[in-house]
Parts: sequence; C-alpha cells; structure tokens
Amino acid sequence: MHSISLQGLIKRFPNHLATDDIRLDIEEGQFVVVLGPSGCGKTTLLRLIAGFEQADAGRIHLHGRDVTHLPPGARELGMVFQSYALFPHLSVADNLLFGLQLRRVPAAERQRRLTQTSALLGLDQLLARKPAQLSGGQQQRVALGRAIIGGRRVILMDEPLSNLDAKLRQDMRREIKALAVKLGITVVYVTHDQAEALSMADLVVVMHQARIEQVATPAALYEQPQSLFVAGFIGSPPMNLLPLEVGAQGLRVAGTQQSVALPEEHASATLGIRPEHFHLQADSRQPQLQVVVESVEYQGSDSIVNCHLGSHALAARLPGRVQPAAGDTLLLGWNPHAISLFDPRSGARIDRAA
Repeated sequence: MHSISLQGLIKRFPNHLATDDIRLDIEEGQFVVVLGPSGCGKTTLLRLIAGFEQADAGRIHLHGRDVTHLPPGARELGMVFQSYALFPHLSVADNLLFGLQLRRVPAAERQRRLTQTSALLGLDQLLARKPAQLSGGQQQRVALGRAIIGGRRVILMDEPLSNLDAKLRQDMRREIKALAVKLGITVVYVTHDQAEALSMADLVVVMHQARIEQVATPAALYEQPQSLFVAGFIGSPPMNLLPLEVGAQGLRVAGTQQSVALPEEHASATLGIRPEHFHLQADSRQPQLQVVVESVEYQGSDSIVNCHLGSHALAARLPGRVQPAAGDTLLLGWNPHAISLFDPRSGARIDRAA
C-alpha cells in the first residue's frame, strides 16, 4: 500500500492553473523532495495534500484512505512551515504540546512524548524558553518537533530551511534526513534549492508549469534528465545545451564549423554536456570544441570557465585552478558516453543505442 497516492490532481486559481493532472505514488518511509522554480505549483501541491486547498479534480489517498475532501485535522499529517509558525507567548514545551492538548491526549502520555521528542531533537535544556530566546536553528527544531510529537506517519515540509544561513542549512539537512530515517516516516519536502533536493531525497519530483517533468532518484535525475527543462534546470552550472545541424563533415554545432562526431540520424537534435564532462584537449584525434574564454570563476577545488562557441554560451568545470584570460582560445574534449540528446520540438530525451 502506498503511503501517499495522488491521482490526477488539478487545482485552478482565477488567473492560472496551479497543478495539472498530478499523478504520484509515494512509498512508506520515502523522503520525497518536490523541486522546481517559483510559481511551478510545488507549494500548492503540498497544500492540497495537507488539505489547506481543495482540488478541483482528482483524488488524494493516504495509506489507502481517501482524504480528498477531509479537513486538515482529519488527515493525520504533520506540517512544518517556512515561517516556523511558533506561538511567541508559549514556551518551547507548550509549543510542542499544543497539538496534543487540542486532541485531549492524557497528561502522562503528553509528558512521555515531550520527553522523547525533546531528547531526540536536543531541546531538553530549552523547554522553558520562548521562541524569541532561540536561534533560527533551535526554532526550526521546535517546529520539527511539533510535527513529529503526535506520532504522525507523514510529514509535509514547505521550504523549512530557507530562513537559515548556509552552514546551518547544511547541518539541518543532515539532521532532518537522519531523523526521518530513524523514525521511518514518509516526508514530502518542498524546495527550490537543488542542493537540498539532491542531498536529501530518495526521490525527486521536478515540477514545471504546474506539471511533473520527471520523477527520479537524485543520481538518475542528474545523469539522465528526461527533458530539456530538467537538463537546463538541474546542476550549477546546468547542462550545456547545443543545437546540432548537418555540416560538410557530419554533425556540427549549429551556426559553427565545430564537428561533434555523432551520426547524422541525430541531425536537428540538441546535444547536452555537463560542465564537468569537459576536459582540456590535447589529442586532436578525439572529439573537441574550440571555444573562446569569457571569464573564469575559481572555486577552490575546481574552476568554472565560461566560454562562447559562436553564438552559444558554454560552461566547463575544470579541476584545480586554471587561468586562461578573457579572449583566449581553448580546445575542450568531452566524455562521449556522458552526453545527452534531446528532441528540440518536444523537449524529450532521445535514447541512444549503447
């Protein structure tokens, strides 16, 4: 039985379509990250699952139970908001216990759960404090504790780390994922941060313009994007996308004389190469592109070399510190087994024979 099953969810607002025929099955204990640009429908999707929005069409099942028209309180979900939504006048302990008190959980059971949850999240010494006396990371732990203290099997998280600094976000990513694994809960986590998605998820759901573009593991998503949108969205820098055409010596990058050593059956396709799959080329017998350097971004372990190839922008991630000057010419080779090809009309990935 699926933990969450979404069947053809459609949600319309007066000026736009927020979710368009969303179909998704999530297994018990999976950590699923919904990723996409602003306005793609990911937060609306989370709100539909939570019951804060009502679907115009489709069904929502939680553990086999149809909850499509149930109010949020009857869906047995935990929710962690972007704003934390803590009661400023209540102590940490009272914030954690608030939901249990509303549900009239006996006092002894409330205390047992408070002790267990505060120990799990390292809040034991903070129970008497008010939210204003806590750091951002501590407030986030309280919000997380309030979601799990009720023993919910499904937790929804809406960009919960966006208010934290970079170092604390990294720490909290590890803590949240470890906690989810330890408790065996199902998590649906909404973010626009690719680092969060790729480092935390068992499964990533990429949304674009109200629809699901691809559902895959982080590795499959990065290595085998199934559409031009996913290829151009995932990665920093994202995949280089170069249109192809037939030239005098086979396929070449459109508008240039740069051959790509691919069969002509892929004429008019779009070639995708990740920046890290380029290398400085010394062997003229291997495929190579001659590019002109625009700038170099030194990043410690590697350097991002921004170039142009005719009218096309291109980025190469090269190891260590490289120091070409703007206007220099470089020969870049690439791993022919790591390329992707796409149909520019449909945007779909073209599978190649091995």
